[in-house]
Amino acid sequence: MAPFLIAGALVYFAVHLLMDVEYAGQDVTVRGPRVFSWARGLVGKPALSADQQPVRAVRLFAQGTDSIDPRTITQGAVYDCRFLAELSSFARTPKGRECIKQMIRQNADGTYTVTFPGPPPIPITVTPLTAMELKLYGKTPPNNNDIWLPVLEKAYGEYRITHQDALEHVFRTLKHGIFEWRWTSRPELPGFGASYGAKDDLAAVLLSGHNLRRVPTVGVEIGEFGLAKGYVNTRQMRSWLNRDAVVAEIIGEQERLLKQAHDSDAIITATTEVAASEAQGLFSNHAYAILDYDPEKRELLIRDVMSKCDFVDPATGKVRDGRADGVFVLNLAEFNKYFSHVNVGEP
Repeated sequence: MAPFLIAGALVYFAVHLLMDVEYAGQDVTVRGPRVFSWARGLVGKPALSADQQPVRAVRLFAQGTDSIDPRTITQGAVYDCRFLAELSSFARTPKGRECIKQMIRQNADGTYTVTFPGPPPIPITVTPLTAMELKLYGKTPPNNNDIWLPVLEKAYGEYRITHQDALEHVFRTLKHGIFEWRWTSRPELPGFGASYGAKDDLAAVLLSGHNLRRVPTVGVEIGEFGLAKGYVNTRQMRSWLNRDAVVAEIIGEQERLLKQAHDSDAIITATTEVAASEAQGLFSNHAYAILDYDPEKRELLIRDVMSKCDFVDPATGKVRDGRADGVFVLNLAEFNKYFSHVNVGEP
């Protein structure tokens, strides 16, 4: 029995190692065995962090707060969609954009200090960006002349790196050792640490001072047959007898929370887990920013921070709005079918 338990534990650990992806170079589904980057040393290729030459001729905000557009905050090679979705939603209001601009200060020595509002305020100082970091971190198309986003991403990554618990330190030290032959819990580049927030909403707390409330959709809470993902509760059992009433109850709760968050300029995001999402051009296990909510039409304006997917209308098989720009509108009924949770900030 013991050998089976040990083997099971090893498989569980190996799966979690492969799933704890920091950036595209560690994604086994994309790179295959090349995720074992220690092999670069065998063929004389340098590590990513070897190029430490700072890029100086850059500007934080070329056009002031106009440089901060929630529709252009775009994910780079770092797997930190949760952070960028929360940042995009935060930037949808003039108050949020002004707050972002005030957060970042360039120092006389070329470093940057990002002060997350908290409370309490948390200052993080990072070194100037390198050419490799500019290539891999988030971007603000179309011209990418402003570097406020990669600076902010680097600072958030540094914060996550220095706020790991003991178990995270051990896990990531083993992970980096096995895959990269670097026996440390620090990633190759500081910005990769932003991926450490893939399963929580700490970024929203740092940006706005408020937690997000995670609210399940119909697709997750009661599913198609009154069964959710991995658990049974009273609401599911009630749906076996009167599904329409339970659906109305779930959507009614969402309506109330969405309107409250929208009116108070709180952060709102959405996440996908349900299988139906991929059939309609969406990504599963991905975070999306909610940029607007219309309580009269019961519609959400949603943005994919990778700017790669758009909603494919099941009736036509084509992108609904005719623009594959990562921004699309869903009504609440559709949202509850294709998304798993809406994450709503406290007012």
